[in-house]
Amino acid sequence: MELHDPEGTTPFEAAAQSEEARHVASLLLRLPASYREVLVLRFQEDLDFGEIASIVRAPLSTIKSRLYRGLEALREHLEEQAL
Repeated sequence: MELHDPEGTTPFEAAAQSEEARHVASLLLRLPASYREVLVLRFQEDLDFGEIASIVRAPLSTIKSRLYRGLEALREHLEEQAL
C-alpha cells in the first residue's frame, strides 16, 4: 500500500526539511534574544512589522533594525559553518 502525500513530499524530503529546521533553530539560539524574538515573530508567526512592534512594544524602526541585524547575524553563522 502506498500513501499519497498531497504536497508531494517524499520521506527523504521530509527528513531533510526536519533536519534543516533543527539546524536553523540551533543557529537562532546563538542570536541575541531581541533579534531572535523579531525573527520568529516575522517568519514563523508571519506577523507584519506593525504587529511585531506592538507585541514587543518598540518603535517600528527598532523592529526593522533588529530584523535586518538578526538576518545578518544568522547569515554569518551559516557562512561560518559552511567553511
